[in-house]
Amino acid sequence: MAANPFKPLIVGTFIMLAVTTGVIIVDLVLDAKAEQERRHAENQKRYAEESARRQREFEQREAEARQRREKQTEERRLAAEASAKAEKERREAAEAAAKAEQVKRQPIDLTAAFTKKLNQAQAGDPNAQYVIGFIYYLGMDRIVGMRDNRLTVYNRTVVTMLIGEELTIKPLVSLPTFKRNDEVAAKWFERAALQGHRGAQTHLGMSNAGRGKYAQAYLWMLISDGPALSDEIDLPLPPVAVRNSMKDNFRKKLTPEQVAEAEKKAKEFKAKKEEG
Repeated sequence: MAANPFKPLIVGTFIMLAVTTGVIIVDLVLDAKAEQERRHAENQKRYAEESARRQREFEQREAEARQRREKQTEERRLAAEASAKAEKERREAAEAAAKAEQVKRQPIDLTAAFTKKLNQAQAGDPNAQYVIGFIYYLGMDRIVGMRDNRLTVYNRTVVTMLIGEELTIKPLVSLPTFKRNDEVAAKWFERAALQGHRGAQTHLGMSNAGRGKYAQAYLWMLISDGPALSDEIDLPLPPVAVRNSMKDNFRKKLTPEQVAEAEKKAKEFKAKKEEG
């Protein structure tokens, strides 16, 4: 039997096809494995991303819950502080009201008030000097006194300035009693007038006139035309027209030389604060 000359070719072809098929199968297996690994990697990545997202959301919820708790705690703290503050203010207001009511009922010691004002005057306070001078100019018996067996205030303005508060229905006790004294009044008016107290200057002029010292009266009435102290207290003064009329009357009682001297001194006058 003759040999088939195509047999080696056919065998080689089959072998080649087998090898090729094997290679293709291996490639397919490798590709499938690679695809599987890629999908697994993608799944792992998605899982990791999802886990991270859920972790972020959890942490965010926890942070928001913590903030809400902290806010609620702060609100409770502020509410407690506000309540405590309101209670403190209520208590202080009640205590102040009780104290004010107690003060209203406390009697006014006029002797102590007069002594205090006198000490202020002696220390150089021009307003205190003016008040003390005014009290002596009127006389305490014309400011406060007994009427129908009852203590009566005749001059509320002076008593108010003396005690340093509005006069109420509180009883007055320990009343200093003295009558008008122009000499003492003039001394206090002069100390205040030299410091520039306009009210004291006017009353010093009137006080001097009452004692017949018309040159001094005219001088101080001229000086009183100047400005008042910035913190000068206000006690009743005669109207401008009356003061001008008094000034003219004082001038008429003087010689021309006395008028000229008084006017010269008035122009040269400079207020000077008392040194402590």
